[in-house]
Amino acid sequence: MNRSWFLFSLLAVPLALLISCGDGSTRPGKAGTPGGAEGAHVSHGRLLARIGGEDLKEEDFTLYLKETLGENYRDFSDLIYSSLFDQYIEEVLFASYAEKQGFDAEPREREFYLNENGMDPKTTQWRGSLRRKYLIGKMTAKEVLPKIDVSEGEVRSFYNNNLELFRKPAEIQLSQIIVSEEKGALDVRALLGQEPGRFSELARSRSIGPEREMGGDMGFFSKGELPQEIENVVFTLNPGEISPIVKSPYGYHLFMVTKRKNKRLMALPYVADSIRLKLKQQKYKAQWQALKEELNRKVEHEIFPENLFFKYLPPQERSREDSPTSTVQEEGEKGGNP
Repeated sequence: MNRSWFLFSLLAVPLALLISCGDGSTRPGKAGTPGGAEGAHVSHGRLLARIGGEDLKEEDFTLYLKETLGENYRDFSDLIYSSLFDQYIEEVLFASYAEKQGFDAEPREREFYLNENGMDPKTTQWRGSLRRKYLIGKMTAKEVLPKIDVSEGEVRSFYNNNLELFRKPAEIQLSQIIVSEEKGALDVRALLGQEPGRFSELARSRSIGPEREMGGDMGFFSKGELPQEIENVVFTLNPGEISPIVKSPYGYHLFMVTKRKNKRLMALPYVADSIRLKLKQQKYKAQWQALKEELNRKVEHEIFPENLFFKYLPPQERSREDSPTSTVQEEGEKGGNP
């Protein structure tokens, strides 16, 4: 079994797949059961939205909120509820389309999916957001991701046009000994003055720092990554040189620079995979947006904000920075990047 598509939740559907729904008649399963008939239950409550002539009731959205936010789902802001309501509408829309395309889980696949997500197949109901995410993820992994490709030429072009992104600043590899008392620091400094090669040994035996077991090795740092009072000292040191004692809220420090790396350009082979991933994500986002716009044009949909238990804030009243929830597309990226 191909495990990859189990990792995807709410991913994009290619625009080419929309040909069969051009009349705007996409319907989220049978009446009152958004997202499909299997695992269906009778939907109750106020009418919150209508997608393709299908009714989405209050009970359905409440279940979605519980699955997303937990049992305290009533304790959040109008901003969060508004974003989640939009996600819910998109999720139902895309899941119903995925079902029309024939994507669903065989019993063995369903059991595997539930186990992989830490759920008991014997007690977990196969409905709601759980099933919708599965439908969309499976369709995306089978139909969308294999069609998203990035050529070597595209990777090379991005690299050559964005060289500044791949320049590494000058770095130093730093080791430290930290003790709690100034006298202890003076004693260690005196020993190092006689035998600087004992730095690692003394770090293991005298230091109280977390890196003591590694002989004091703290790794590589560039400017701006250390407290200013430490940076002012250590970046003036040559490899093998011991610093003066530096006092901080944590104790008394002695530093040694073990290696320096000059500013350098990372070679293309070392960054090609990350570039390829970035370009695939860009293509994925563009495809998703095209699909979303197409479905919004072709599938009749209407919401009834007066029936919601919160004040619905339209997207134009919510800035991206303020929104605490991700879009369906972004959830797809988290679930499995192309």
